[in-house]
Amino acid sequence: MKKQILALAFLFLLTAQITAVFAQIETETYVSVKNPSELIWTGRMFIVALEEDGIIKLYSVKPLDKVVERIGPTFAARDEVDVVSSSGANFPSENVYASSGDSIHEISTKGATVRVFATPSEGSNIEGLVFDNRGYWNYRLIAVTDDGVVWEIDKSGNVERIADLGDNAVPSGITVAPDEFGEFSGHVLVSIKNENRVVAISHKDHSVNVLAELPGEIPGSLRYIFPNADIYITEKNKDGIVKVDRAIVQDNLAQVLVVTEGEMDGAISLVAIKSSRAGVDITEIVSDFSEPDIEGITFVLDNELTEALKGEPEEVVEINPLFIIFPVLIIVVVVSFLVIWRYRGF
Repeated sequence: MKKQILALAFLFLLTAQITAVFAQIETETYVSVKNPSELIWTGRMFIVALEEDGIIKLYSVKPLDKVVERIGPTFAARDEVDVVSSSGANFPSENVYASSGDSIHEISTKGATVRVFATPSEGSNIEGLVFDNRGYWNYRLIAVTDDGVVWEIDKSGNVERIADLGDNAVPSGITVAPDEFGEFSGHVLVSIKNENRVVAISHKDHSVNVLAELPGEIPGSLRYIFPNADIYITEKNKDGIVKVDRAIVQDNLAQVLVVTEGEMDGAISLVAIKSSRAGVDITEIVSDFSEPDIEGITFVLDNELTEALKGEPEEVVEINPLFIIFPVLIIVVVVSFLVIWRYRGF
């Protein structure tokens, strides 16, 4: 009896310690912004979506000075916004692509110009965007719409349907599985919030299979867990971009992170999915996140942040050699004429 009591006491203390670890996740406000939602890192700056009087606009935040500046001055959305940035593999480097309703808008690298890039399914809102940076999907932009259809889009804005998840599916997040992800490597992963699962779409035959079941949890955003990277999230209740201690994912590097919400209590949790030859493992990283208001999440690589803190490189102005050669030739011709004119007695 005493052994049972001691065992129960030990289990209670262990549970208490685990809970304490979850509650002590270190966070710090990186920059204050009003009503933030979506958040991405482009490789040199943050892009954050902010709501102002019911309208969502996009802003950049550069690490060097943390100044919040609007980009894409004509871009505005009323619904949720999904944002991605091109790595330059097949699309213009660092161009930003943002959803507004059923359309995807392209915003130039400098953030000055905006144009409608593609409308995958007219009347069906975009629910997620991701770039294929590994070549499994021809380095294209991939989108999922609220009618349950997944699309790939080339650099010219041409759209191709790659899978239909079903009329009843309610997608809420999308990513491309990393290379080291077992039989699901390179597959498009989509979270289906009304089915409590994450599905995988094969890059070989476009077949759809269940990757992970998450009973009692509503899956949302999907992100690859980068090694040597810090985690940043947006929180409306803190009105800011918040840096989260990277230690929470130290044992889950190169896996896929899922932000979930409890069906019963609405508590936010972080779940890691690992796929290997041995099968699929699901690990709850953080249960009942202490700040249950994660609106956006992104990873920032150490080397990219180091470069970004150096500031913008000075632009090198290239001079066309013809602009130098022509004036020199004209001078030579004029001088030659003057010399000939003088000595020949013209």
